[in-house]
Amino acid sequence: MDELIRPNWHMALVHFPIGLLVVGTLVEVFSFLGWRRSSFRTFGRWAILLGAIFAVPATFNGLYSLNTVVPEGLAALEETNPAAAETIRDHLWMNAAATGAAVLLAVLWIALSDTWRDRLSLVFKLALLLTLGLVLVGAHHGGDIVYAHKIGPHDEGPSTLPTTLPDMPVDKLLDQALNAEQTHVTVSGFAVALACVCLGWSIRASSRSEDLSAQDEAANAHRIAAAFAPDMNTIADARALLGEGVVSANHTPPVRAGRFWLLATLLLLLSAGTGIWYLAMNESTSPGAGGQWDVEALRNAISTPLEENGPQLTRRFAHTITGLVLIGDSILLALAAATARRNRLLLLILAVPMVAALAVQVWLGVLLVTDGPQGTVTKFNEPLSLISESTEPGHVLS
Repeated sequence: MDELIRPNWHMALVHFPIGLLVVGTLVEVFSFLGWRRSSFRTFGRWAILLGAIFAVPATFNGLYSLNTVVPEGLAALEETNPAAAETIRDHLWMNAAATGAAVLLAVLWIALSDTWRDRLSLVFKLALLLTLGLVLVGAHHGGDIVYAHKIGPHDEGPSTLPTTLPDMPVDKLLDQALNAEQTHVTVSGFAVALACVCLGWSIRASSRSEDLSAQDEAANAHRIAAAFAPDMNTIADARALLGEGVVSANHTPPVRAGRFWLLATLLLLLSAGTGIWYLAMNESTSPGAGGQWDVEALRNAISTPLEENGPQLTRRFAHTITGLVLIGDSILLALAAATARRNRLLLLILAVPMVAALAVQVWLGVLLVTDGPQGTVTKFNEPLSLISESTEPGHVLS
């Protein structure tokens, strides 16, 4: 049975962040034309937020997909088709930079007080335009990869679903249809993106200079949209709630971050589960057997060095430990958001390891996807062809 989406999911995921970021940026930049205080601007900011979230799994899946469309690696492609290799590099670097910029802008905009939002409004719009430029130029290179260099699409014709399912265990059937590794990479992207956004919501909730009245709950039913509402549109509501005509530095009611930290925790748990599923499908006590849900085999696949004199701290083991840190810290942040919303010291204590673990986990994920599970956790086994212009052949993608 073929995969449901061939040759990978990247071509399906990538259109969402491009469309959302284009529409959201245009709505925000041209809001002066008449919708500065309308719900249309709120829609635009929601599009920016959702575009930033979808960009992370699309980027992660793009790194994974490089293995399926260029299985010999970019170093080898450089020898046979240097123009295609250069186009792929440009596409990856531009869109990776755009993803990082979009997430950073969304998180900062959520975390900032309304006062600072007003002060930095022009800077925010300019940064959005630069990010959008990277997205569009990177997308153009992506189109060149497929249509100019013919890299990616299959030549066997469209995939069709079988009339009857093959006679095999459900887990193996799902692995063939969805691909366990690709599923893990994609779910991890959504988990990382949501964790970043939740950090912004937690910072905003903890930094309010004044509390709004109890009417806050009833008067602002759409609290999520309020976090991205047009600034001037919320001032009157805040004055009415405060009753004295005094506008708080954070007059826009914050989102209840606790419930979203719980959602992030569920995504992190799902990511861990799909990682275990991938190892179970590809590692077993007998080489080549695969699909054996053997605890000892899974433990060996995670912690046992793949080389005789290899480092004792394997990439998979470090990846697993960092994942557990993320899950545990997200649970603590959910509890903190629910019980101590304005405790800045507690937020700082919990946020620092979350940011560090996210950075380490992304680095380890890139190592595992592009360089394989063997090797140290601090560097690539060989110069990464995405950076090096060398045409010397070597293993880069595994």
